[in-house]
Amino acid sequence: MKIVKPKSQTANWLLSLLILSVGASVAPAALTQTPATEFEEIPLAQIIQRQCAAPLPATEPLDLNLLDAASVPPAPIITRNTISQQGITNPSLWWAAEQFGGKLLDNWLAYPAADGGRVDLVVNRQFWSLLNYLERYQFLNEFGLVAQDYRYNIRVFNPQGAFLAAYTCTGESASSVCRICLDSTVRAGGN
Repeated sequence: MKIVKPKSQTANWLLSLLILSVGASVAPAALTQTPATEFEEIPLAQIIQRQCAAPLPATEPLDLNLLDAASVPPAPIITRNTISQQGITNPSLWWAAEQFGGKLLDNWLAYPAADGGRVDLVVNRQFWSLLNYLERYQFLNEFGLVAQDYRYNIRVFNPQGAFLAAYTCTGESASSVCRICLDSTVRAGGN
């Protein structure tokens, strides 16, 4: 392959301008920046409606105050630091956290309910960003299967409260329909 070099400085400048203009016209819309003044926070319910299929995860935002290590969450909410004097605390996620969470899982909040509760997992943002789609899917699926045994649904957030993923089931565990809601467009190192 022969590389053609412009002979004059004007031709060099025109070639650079042409390359820049062509490159700018094919740049994906997702890469364009918006001014900070136009930023508005999108409610969790809208994000879930856009990204997830039925059964939809709960739309209540993550309560970051309950994650404070110094505070004790009101009963019946359970965190990673909740220890029961009477026996195993349900859902029992400690084993799953050790097996699948490692340094990725920072904390969780479990909200028990008679008809099935939910667990909000809070992951380390840096470690989450290093995972590719399949690794994120595996993490979510492993925790989802454990939580499903206790009739809980899973939502995943970063420490700032941004929604990342969900594992949601409906029905009895033997005949339940489950869905994973995970953004497939995010690449490792990009979130």
